[in-house]
This record gives sequence, C-alpha cells and structure tokens, in this order.
Amino acid sequence: MPKFDIIPKEEALHKARFSGKNAQTLAMYSFFLEQLNEGKAGRLKPGENETIQAVRRRLGEAVKLSEKSFTIKRVQDELFFWISPDKLENKDQPRKMSEAKNPGVASWDEATPVDNVVAIREA
Repeated sequence: MPKFDIIPKEEALHKARFSGKNAQTLAMYSFFLEQLNEGKAGRLKPGENETIQAVRRRLGEAVKLSEKSFTIKRVQDELFFWISPDKLENKDQPRKMSEAKNPGVASWDEATPVDNVVAIREA
C-alpha cells in the first residue's frame, strides 16, 4: 500500500525540477541565476572537458525553470547573462506587420492574392 502525504505545492515543484540524471548540474546553474540582482551580470567560462555549447545549453535550461527573464550573450568562450525586462507580455502572439516594412499594404487582411505573376527582366 502506498503512503500518501499532503505537501506544499512549492516543495513538489522544487523536487520535480531537480530530479533525474542532471539534477545536480541544473541546480548549480539555477543557483547562478538566483545570485543575480538588477544591475548585476554573471559570466560563465567552460571548465576542463566542457564546451561553451554545453554550458550555454545548461544555462538555457536553468533560465526556462526560473521565474525571471534573462538575456544571454556569448563572447568567444564566455557567456554573459543578466536579468532582462520582459520584452513581450505575451510571447506566444505573432508580431503584427508594420506599415513601415510594407507601405503599400496596411495589413495581411487587406492584401490581395495574385495568381500567376511573372516578372520579365531584360539582360
């Protein structure tokens, strides 16, 4: 018979985040992110037998688990990261086409599809 306990949701989320094979590494990268405040930045350099790509991937995984938005920039063999303001409130919405990019058409709804357009160019 299994044993059932009621625990706080935060505890369950914390344990679920850091379970599995790479839990210790992910916890370390999450710790790095938690140390940053506004106006501060972090720098990571790969250790021995690590690649910059692996460090970047792990940092990205930790960012996804965090509740903050971060900017990550790679400069040669170093990663710099800092807290960034939310760029878009709803990131799932597609961007709207601006008139500046296509002054002839105000929006996609007003565009008229044209069939069989052939451009002839003189050589």
